Amino acid sequence: MTINTTDLQCVPVMTCETDPHVGTHVLVTYTFPHAGVDRAAIQSISCGRDNTKARALGRRLCAAITAGVVVKDAKVLTDINGKTYVSFNSAVLGRYLNADLKRLGY
Repeated sequence: MTINTTDLQCVPVMTCETDPHVGTHVLVTYTFPHAGVDRAAIQSISCGRDNTKARALGRRLCAAITAGVVVKDAKVLTDINGKTYVSFNSAVLGRYLNADLKRLGY
């Protein structure tokens, strides 16, 4: 497998998942499909229970990720089992997602 450290562009994936304890909620997953790493999808942010407001928040987060303002300092690392993944800093936190997106202009 070839690791492409020059293409660490994050591609967001928005899904709705059902949890027996929480119900259906909107998730946005950070993926790095072009990096050539073993684990391309490594982190998700919940946007809340599945409703119109949560879906709109998820779309705003996807737009910010695609524009490149959320993911910072992306780099390829290897875990203790020899699997590669992309490590990065995020400009948004799940709890303050709406405020963080407004601060970033989304």
